[in-house]
Amino acid sequence: MSDTKTKINLEKEVLELASKIEKDLVIDKKTGLVTENKSLYEENVPEGLTVEVIEKVADYNTKFIAAGAFAFGNIAINAMASNKSLDNATATFKMIDKDSVSYNLERHKVFNNHLGNGEAIDKYGVITTSYDVRGGKNAGQLKTARKLIAEIASSKLK
Repeated sequence: MSDTKTKINLEKEVLELASKIEKDLVIDKKTGLVTENKSLYEENVPEGLTVEVIEKVADYNTKFIAAGAFAFGNIAINAMASNKSLDNATATFKMIDKDSVSYNLERHKVFNNHLGNGEAIDKYGVITTSYDVRGGKNAGQLKTARKLIAEIASSKLK
């Protein structure tokens, strides 16, 4: 790893995984763009877990998020139809651990057609979705990693 200080605070498993990941990263020092040499996520799936299981979970999450949008949209539209002053509805559904999916439905929104001549386009029932994957509320190992990176940067970049 980049700094031996990280061994003091990061869990062994996190430090070992970070070391594996770092070995397969390449940075363009002119642009700052970092790319991976291989699929780091798939290459480092822990023992007892398979890529196939993770893919099934990802597929379920995709379906759940779409189904949630449709179910939420339906009840929100019905509420808006019965209450003409209700212009916006929101929902957040807890998923696994700290992950969640949030929806927002706007009764009416006007967009500019950026592909055409810029004319206004009226849309009704505009839904937006946000899928939040939390590494922790800036706590635990993520907090430690962020703090250590800030310390390393402070000593190397000033």
